[in-house]
Amino acid sequence: MSDYDRTVRRSDITVDVVACLVASQFPRWSELEIRHVELDGWDNATFRLGDEMSVRLPSHKAYVPQIDKEHSWLPVLAPQLPLPIPEPIAKGAPGCGFPAPWSIYRWLAGEPAAVTGVTDHERLAEDLGKFLTALQR
Repeated sequence: MSDYDRTVRRSDITVDVVACLVASQFPRWSELEIRHVELDGWDNATFRLGDEMSVRLPSHKAYVPQIDKEHSWLPVLAPQLPLPIPEPIAKGAPGCGFPAPWSIYRWLAGEPAAVTGVTDHERLAEDLGKFLTALQR
């Protein structure tokens, strides 16, 4: 039975937990502000770490394997894609009551389309098509 077999509610993944993880494993970043990202997706709880980074913690044990995959593949894929993708900076270990590995990434500037709205649907479709074609290659 892994540590993640116990129930971890998304509401248990808090700024305090992230602050503890960062301080204990990456003390050079322990003074940076940590704040929750409201639109953080389904697989991870996401937090800002200062202005330049994000912290992502898997929200379920099924998403834990993504940590190693992202650290292996995102640096390989990034130079081959027409749009920026997250850049892994550091991989954390379980601790501070959080039972799984977690990651720190470079923050990608911008606003989610769900917040700002899409005004140029043709450009969105073109950009997305180019991205998916490059990713498939």
